[in-house]
Amino acid sequence: MTTILDTFRSWLVENNSTIDKLTIDSVPNAGYGLFTSTEPILLEGPSAPLALIPPTLLISAPRILQYAQDHEPQLLRCLELLRREGVDTTTKLTERMTILIFLVYERHHRATTDPPSFWKPYIDILPGPTSLSTVPILYPPKLFNLISDTRIHDSVLAKRAKLKRELDWITPHAIAAGWEQEIDIDAWTWADTVFWSRVVGVGSQFVQEEEQRQKAEQPDYYLVPFVDFANHSPDPTIRWHLREDGSGVELLPVISLTSSSPALPANTELRISYGVKPNQELLFLHGFCVPNNPILPTLVIPAVPFFDAAEAFDRRKIAWLRRRGSSMILTLNPPVRDQDVDWSAGFTPESILIMLLVVLSQDPKGHMVLIKDDDDEPQLLLAGTTIDIDTPLPAIMDAVCGLPNYDVVRLHVVTLLLDALQWFWMRLTGTGEEGEENVSFEARVAGLLGDAEEEELVRRVVDDLRIYRQEEEEMIGEAIRRLEKTSEELMKSEVVKAYLEAAQQECEQSGLALN
Repeated sequence: MTTILDTFRSWLVENNSTIDKLTIDSVPNAGYGLFTSTEPILLEGPSAPLALIPPTLLISAPRILQYAQDHEPQLLRCLELLRREGVDTTTKLTERMTILIFLVYERHHRATTDPPSFWKPYIDILPGPTSLSTVPILYPPKLFNLISDTRIHDSVLAKRAKLKRELDWITPHAIAAGWEQEIDIDAWTWADTVFWSRVVGVGSQFVQEEEQRQKAEQPDYYLVPFVDFANHSPDPTIRWHLREDGSGVELLPVISLTSSSPALPANTELRISYGVKPNQELLFLHGFCVPNNPILPTLVIPAVPFFDAAEAFDRRKIAWLRRRGSSMILTLNPPVRDQDVDWSAGFTPESILIMLLVVLSQDPKGHMVLIKDDDDEPQLLLAGTTIDIDTPLPAIMDAVCGLPNYDVVRLHVVTLLLDALQWFWMRLTGTGEEGEENVSFEARVAGLLGDAEEEELVRRVVDDLRIYRQEEEEMIGEAIRRLEKTSEELMKSEVVKAYLEAAQQECEQSGLALN
């Protein structure tokens, strides 16, 4: 009996793929993977390809458009309607959305029509929702409950809202194009999950500078059949490479300079690297974590809630930051243990700038004024120094450091950051006031392990979540310890002492006046 794997392999060969040295086989808890065949592969050097997928099988937005023009009028009509509307709206038909529409069209519309689509062997072998159920956005409800106190939970909710907005924009155009089945949110979520778990950035192989990359004409997002069945390892044995003449994507061996073996062993899984990614990203996009991952997680915190939206001065601060290009996000990179760092405890300089403006906008002694220049562009006057939206960050920080109450400003920033991190800490660990109403993570796990039918899935998810949670706890905990140490040191500052004494006296006088 011919399997979908047999059909897929035959389709690759019939379309001029060179894959005779490798094979696809199942991998426990990982779907399919790429393996060496029953014979060892003699390595002829780092540039000798193990496999080659021709350009006709590379799935990109331009390739999809060309295919639709040649073979699929309903797909073409949908894409044209979306592209036409995107000219006059803020929503645009992106490379990613084009590929998602193609995946949904092929899986849920073309799969039931004759003659079969050219892409059917590839679409049939892609993992379904059940096979992707270790990816958080596809967790069943009882597994989703395990991440209710984590940042991945927040990311999943944000992603679902984004996918819903995209679907609301796309659906009327698919109907107008004559699609027989309406796209539902499950199909769109499946396509997005397949995309992010398999896509490669081919264009960025050649264009390193972000500004140049944005201007590059060649597409960046590709699905590469066969190559996208390779699983991840931080120590890869193969890598993909787009040939410079455009003749396809090849798989090349990663040969260690210290390796004494001239061959890849028979029946051995070969893995690629998905990139330098922390476990929080691997879990969110791919549904797994790497034990002892050297790439540590980051924490992002929305900055706008730190401002008082009811205050016109704060609203002007936000406008100034946005004109400067700020994302209004605070980013905490993991502090390095046993190494001295500055008082920011791992928060990026741009994050510290945002928080300095939060504090200075609330401090009447901050010596800060907002004005506009001759071109109506917003400027800051900070302790007599003019700062516009193009002023380099180091120059702004120097101006802040020159404030007579700089230690007080820093103490305010540290206090606000501590409050935010302690909220995340209590939420994640189930301690303190935030955690008193929550059932602990391990208690929730214990309530799920009795279901024998899904116990294997639960254990896989739980093992990964334990890795993710431990890393996040350690990162946030270390940042809290560093900020607490900075706070203690700042409390010894003579400037801070004088400020606190003055504040205390003002409070006492206000109390007397009320009496």
